[in-house]
Amino acid sequence: MAETVIPAAGKDVAEPGTTPPPSTSKPVIVGHSGQLASDPMMTETANPEQTKAPTILAPAAIPPSGSSHSKLTPSAGAQDAQAEAVKANNAASDADDAEQKAHEAHDAHLQELIESGEYRVSISQKQAKNSATTFIVTVCAIVLVGIIILFMLTDLKVIDLGIKLPFHIFKQ
Repeated sequence: MAETVIPAAGKDVAEPGTTPPPSTSKPVIVGHSGQLASDPMMTETANPEQTKAPTILAPAAIPPSGSSHSKLTPSAGAQDAQAEAVKANNAASDADDAEQKAHEAHDAHLQELIESGEYRVSISQKQAKNSATTFIVTVCAIVLVGIIILFMLTDLKVIDLGIKLPFHIFKQ
């Protein structure tokens, strides 16, 4: 079974030719090329009779770990665009490296403060409530809601407690 290459950290896609095909994949024909006629408008010669017939390439051997597509030579414009893309990628990489160094410096500074014991934490930052206080507040809230519901049911005359209410919420 072929080993799968794991991409480097920060990359979500493996480089071309680094991952072998799965063992259950269908075979790909590599060595054949299309027989396209060259466009007379795009050739350097102005006479169509001087254009060559397309050549048929012999089947090439499949590279063991390379791409199955034939290599194309980029034009000058494509090379310039690729050079600019490499520069932009390098600039982004440098910015990421600077951010990572700043983060590491901040972590180192925090670690030095922890080891020295000279850091100050405000007491007001930690306001953990006592569990008894939380229990009492919860019980009071439940009782208050119960009293309000009982008052509303008495006012609507759903239940009769035999007491006269001091005021009415709902009109009689």
